Amino acid sequence: MNFKDQMIEINHLQFRIRRHGKGKPILALHGFAQNAESWDRLSIDGYEVFALDLIGHGKSDKPIDQEPYQLNAILDQIHQIIHQLFKDRSFILLGYSMGGRIALNYVETYGSNSVDDLIIESSSLGISDEKRRLKRRTSDEKLASEIENKGTTWFSEFWGGLPIFASQKNLDQSLKNALHKQRIENSPHALALTLRSTGQGQIPAIKNERLKMQEKMLYLAGALDLKYTKLARTHFKDVSVIVSGVGHNIHLEAPVEYNRLIKAHLEKEKYENQAHLDSSN
Repeated sequence: MNFKDQMIEINHLQFRIRRHGKGKPILALHGFAQNAESWDRLSIDGYEVFALDLIGHGKSDKPIDQEPYQLNAILDQIHQIIHQLFKDRSFILLGYSMGGRIALNYVETYGSNSVDDLIIESSSLGISDEKRRLKRRTSDEKLASEIENKGTTWFSEFWGGLPIFASQKNLDQSLKNALHKQRIENSPHALALTLRSTGQGQIPAIKNERLKMQEKMLYLAGALDLKYTKLARTHFKDVSVIVSGVGHNIHLEAPVEYNRLIKAHLEKEKYENQAHLDSSN
């Protein structure tokens, strides 16, 4: 597979886009402490993947001030990147975990006119209860301080040992090594600022009934990830698929099945859209 890295300047900040494939664009947003390369095994015939390094991650800039890490700033960065990359072309928006929360907020903020399809993997709608939000902010601040004090090698061991990632212990050693490498290459200050700005206790909760794209949306959760399986069945039951034998990071643990599910969904949407156009003529 051929990969092409492209740098884009937004608000005097540099962002990396990692591209592969050919066809209709898919903008892919990675999870916390990951980068664009985490989407390297996403491959859908007839589609080009544009994997973005979010602010503070990968080869994108890692400013030391907090403002560029705030949710509204990130949504504006993405909106400008979309305009530069796609102009007036429609695209598919895909997000995993933190990237999925950002994708949901992007649609909530900017609408879905140019977003042909929204694909969300293992992401929450946010925390609505204020006591739980405060508790999460407190735990995120503790983690942010520990990352600053102990560094990314410590963080990688801690993060990879969380119960939500338990199923990744069964991955090939080469994949585990690549995941560890991605995590330790992060900058401590950038991870800390990300937690303080777009952690689950910081960003507003989305009420799923306000989502404008339920009819052209796919929500994926791994069957071993009980928290997000429950969320899928509660809030996205009509548009969700539970993937057996995997946990939180489906595209890492089962890339072939992941690609198959996304292609099947997009082909179904394409067929239904064409049928609707034919019936209107």
